[in-house]
Amino acid sequence: MIEAGPAADLAALARLRDALTDADNRADTPAFVAALAEDVVIMAPGLPILAGLESCASFVTDVLASYPQRHVGETIDEVHVSGDLAFDRGTFITEVFDPELGRPVRECGTALRIYRRHASGWKLARVMWHVEESDAPDQSAPT
Repeated sequence: MIEAGPAADLAALARLRDALTDADNRADTPAFVAALAEDVVIMAPGLPILAGLESCASFVTDVLASYPQRHVGETIDEVHVSGDLAFDRGTFITEVFDPELGRPVRECGTALRIYRRHASGWKLARVMWHVEESDAPDQSAPT
């Protein structure tokens, strides 16, 4: 993994990523939303851009409620910190149980996230991902 920036910031971002992944895997909406910045923007495949905490929290709530049986794994390839901004880039594998299909659905792809430091610590400010492989009938489905 490529890392650049102060060790304390890199460690804080690693803890934030771990908290987000843990919340995602437990379908814990409040914990996930707590890591988002007020002006967060989500750019998900096949969907319009979601901007602001209210619309992004609604999206996260819907996804986690629709697919509570889930596992998300990621590999971070690169993290850079510059002042109060940081980004990471990596790959992910998501597997959810889709009740409509009656089976697990797996997606693999790449993601880019931008973080901003706030008085309370680092928050996720922007996230976008690309699904490279999916066995879902519609690739904009579970994420």
